[in-house]
Amino acid sequence: MNENNKFIYSYSSQEKEEAEKIRKKYTEMPKEPSPLEQMRKLDKSVNSTATAVSIIVGIIGALIFGAGFSLILVWGGKSVAAGIITGIIGAIIVAVAYPTYLWCFKKKKSKIAPKITELGNQISKM
Repeated sequence: MNENNKFIYSYSSQEKEEAEKIRKKYTEMPKEPSPLEQMRKLDKSVNSTATAVSIIVGIIGALIFGAGFSLILVWGGKSVAAGIITGIIGAIIVAVAYPTYLWCFKKKKSKIAPKITELGNQISKM
């Protein structure tokens, strides 16, 4: 083939802008989050941690409660007493899920409070 028969394609200005935006997303270094963004993240972590722990406790309690009912309904006879005891234990664990949430929330909140206060002071000085 002859070198004079080259194919040349040029992008439009709109396509160049879009390509530049995409390139910048991958080449720019991530900036440090602002104090407000840090506060939001910390505040969210307090609630989400406590929620996750209480959900896990509640699910475990519900499974144990279900196992107790299963002992009663499926096997009956001699396992009725064991099923009742297992069901009561499961119900108690389910009932403890909300106090567990409150305990985890207070513990995490007291742990993060100094950092939140510091970030709040930084924001108010701006």
